[in-house]
Amino acid sequence: LTSPVERAATAHALGVLFEEQLSDPRRALEAHELALAADPLYRPSLDARERLLTDAAAWDRLADAIATEAEASGDGLTRTQASLRKAVVLSQRGASITRALESFRPVFSAKPEHAGALVAVEALYGRTGDEAGLDATYARMADVLGAKAAVHAALEELAAARSERGEESADILRRILDARPEDRSALERLADDAEQRGDAETLLHAHARLATIAQSAKVGAHHQARVGALKIVRGDAPAALTAYRAAVALDPRSLDAV
Repeated sequence: LTSPVERAATAHALGVLFEEQLSDPRRALEAHELALAADPLYRPSLDARERLLTDAAAWDRLADAIATEAEASGDGLTRTQASLRKAVVLSQRGASITRALESFRPVFSAKPEHAGALVAVEALYGRTGDEAGLDATYARMADVLGAKAAVHAALEELAAARSERGEESADILRRILDARPEDRSALERLADDAEQRGDAETLLHAHARLATIAQSAKVGAHHQARVGALKIVRGDAPAALTAYRAAVALDPRSLDAV
């Protein structure tokens, strides 16, 4: 046996024998390591080694093995995929946060918009309760994901995370509304955010917009009445009267306007 591929194939066959016929995973792993010493990119043994290390829960060895595979590959895509697998192993199997996050660096260096890596980092930050990291990841998702629905979802997550912490989310909600001006959920959350912060101008705008897109007369009347109340607070009685009349026109039984 002179060629690397022939030596790798022979060692791989021994690995299969040890694993499947003799139920000896340790010697099977040693055989596959011999195969990879002959040919570092011999795919059957790469897959077998990864499976055996996973079965043994040898996460550090698995991460190192995947890193070795990534270094040996001359193909950029294959190297990026291997780097991502290593990063996911470290992020899901109890590695330190610093090490897990650092492991994503080669992935983002090769492909800054890698959606799979962004999702994995999101899960890592979420599990550790790193709110600043979550914010940054959601913002990054919104910037790099091409699909409008994905961008919208990322912005929704970011706004929700900020609201739960009692932080201002108006800037994120406005980005949502720039893309979807009739998003009732975003408008309602913008109104809540504005009311909590005492931002009367934004609150007025949100209720006025909600009144125009309401799907029922009763809901539209409610928001028109809120516009009227806000106009009174601002000392604009004529505008308040106009808003109340609009509320009653939508729903004559509206208790908000009488």
